[in-house]
Amino acid sequence: MQGCIVPHLIDLNFNYCEEALNVKARKFSRDFRMEDKGEEHAIFDGTEQVGSLWYDMADHIRLEDCNCIVVSIVRDKRKLDYWKTYHVLVIRERAEGGGYQRVGAGKVEV
Repeated sequence: MQGCIVPHLIDLNFNYCEEALNVKARKFSRDFRMEDKGEEHAIFDGTEQVGSLWYDMADHIRLEDCNCIVVSIVRDKRKLDYWKTYHVLVIRERAEGGGYQRVGAGKVEV
């Protein structure tokens, strides 16, 4: 059985007065590495593929320069330790400063 949840309100919420979305940005684990597989960019933890990213642009983007925002979590209760799939938006700081820009989306299973 699977269940999809949205992260806790502290990690993802709307500020209706300012018409803004407040999110918690996280770094990818330093143990992760990426391999290009066409349009998909596979994420590996050691030798095991644990996720995939799809970039919005053709520029070469280094995973260590990016942050991720968890937008949903899917738990599979049939698997040991309630295996989770995190759906993420991939962001990086704007080159000219002044915030972040979305550069892709993906999923990571842990």
